[in-house]
Amino acid sequence: MDEKNLKLKEMSPVGLFQTDLKGNYLLVNERWTQMTGISQESALGLGWVEAIHPEDKETVLREWFNFVAKRGIFLSEYRIKRKDRNITWVSCQALPIRHQNDFSPIGFMGALTNVDHLKQSELKIKKSEESLKKKTIELNALLDATKNVMKYRNFEKASRAIFDSCKELIGAKSGYVALLSPDGAENELVFLESGGLPCTVSPELPMPIRGLRAESYKSRKAVYDNNFMKSEWVQFMPKGHVALKNVMFAPLNLEGKTVGIMGMANKEGDFTENDAQLASAFSELAAIALYNSKLIESLNNSQASCVAALEREDLYSDILAHDMNNVLTNLSLGVELLKKSKNNPGLMDSKKIDNIFDNLKGQITRGINLISNIQKLSQMKEEGFNFEIRDTLEILKKVQNRVLNTYPQKKINIDIDSEIQECPIKCDALIEDVFENLMLNAIQYNDSEIKRIEIKISREDVDGTPHFKFQFIDNGMGIHEEMKKRLFKERIEKESRKKGMGMGLLLVNKIIKNIGGRIKTQNRIPEDYTKGSNFIILLPEGA
Repeated sequence: MDEKNLKLKEMSPVGLFQTDLKGNYLLVNERWTQMTGISQESALGLGWVEAIHPEDKETVLREWFNFVAKRGIFLSEYRIKRKDRNITWVSCQALPIRHQNDFSPIGFMGALTNVDHLKQSELKIKKSEESLKKKTIELNALLDATKNVMKYRNFEKASRAIFDSCKELIGAKSGYVALLSPDGAENELVFLESGGLPCTVSPELPMPIRGLRAESYKSRKAVYDNNFMKSEWVQFMPKGHVALKNVMFAPLNLEGKTVGIMGMANKEGDFTENDAQLASAFSELAAIALYNSKLIESLNNSQASCVAALEREDLYSDILAHDMNNVLTNLSLGVELLKKSKNNPGLMDSKKIDNIFDNLKGQITRGINLISNIQKLSQMKEEGFNFEIRDTLEILKKVQNRVLNTYPQKKINIDIDSEIQECPIKCDALIEDVFENLMLNAIQYNDSEIKRIEIKISREDVDGTPHFKFQFIDNGMGIHEEMKKRLFKERIEKESRKKGMGMGLLLVNKIIKNIGGRIKTQNRIPEDYTKGSNFIILLPEGA
């Protein structure tokens, strides 16, 4: 190479080199030495691949052998690992040098161009694209979790969907969601995901606020430990717990308080600050889901209470109007009969007149009882119940005398057959209304000349709990099978109350339920409802 060409090469902005057929350097310019960090003296005889970064050698050699086989132009981009350990990206172009006579290759000439700036820009763009892609995935996961807040009214379902989105995004395998107990002493598990690992810990085992969980509750921030089994927190792990490589807790913060926690564990890599930020976002969504479910529950309860109140008022109004109309009609008929008897003294004898008076008195009593029952039902709803231990056998005898005195002119037999001396039950004074209503119904809806009521008392176990069994057996007109199915339902249809017994039995059923008892009705004669009824009451023993 002449001196002129050599000077041009030394002044070239690219790194020029020449090798023999084996790829050993024969000539390099100053720019080449600047780019590679290898002096000209050291380069002579050195193989050209020695300047290539070890991680790129295999790829570049494959491209080189392909170039040699095809004898085209060698083009490649690779990294140079300099002696000062800096790394530079270069673009390499090479051509064969041929003999001037037979054009056979005798070596190669090439040029290195520094593309480090361009390559770094490409890497930054690629990194930005990857970061944008990652942020898009994170945003979509958060959007899906947000949708689940509104999709599920039940907190367990909502929190599970939110947890699953967070777990998948972060890459955890195990975890759970738990809520703070009312006393603030421990967590109450909502659900647990073991990630397929063995776990023999009972879900009923208390989860005290301690260890790393306590740190999250205290700071109200996400916390994590990537070497949990060697941490100070491992001492709090119960026997049989899932093995924990790493752990992260994110609190559920609601209205300035931490009300629960979301745990994540066993990520393949380590938990990061970005994971903590994401878990915090998902746990906030879980807290919103909890608030949402409580709000919906409260609204549903309020709605149910309003509907129940409206139905109750409607029910009371219907019964009062219907039954009181019957009372007034019967009173009106009785008064008309007495007027006719007065104008025509021989029309009725004294016995019939006494019966009319008895009927009038009974209707007045019925009206008074009707109004009293409505007041009692309303009072029970507003004030609740005041229970104490009472001997219901004595109460029953007291009511028996009162009912017999109400109808002195009628032939009524009320017999109490008890195999028990005392019947202590935890109840209130309204138990009298239960017994009185059943006796009055047995008398009022009875066309027999002698109205009989047999009250049998015995003991019976119900689901392993001792109860007193009261049977009110009468010889009245009985109750049709279809009527029996609806008799004690709170919402009694109007046609089911034509005989006027709706309010009394509604009161009876409500009182018995609140005592913890049961009531049902059967035919006195199994196959013939017209021969009378048997009302059976089971009340739990109270002593």
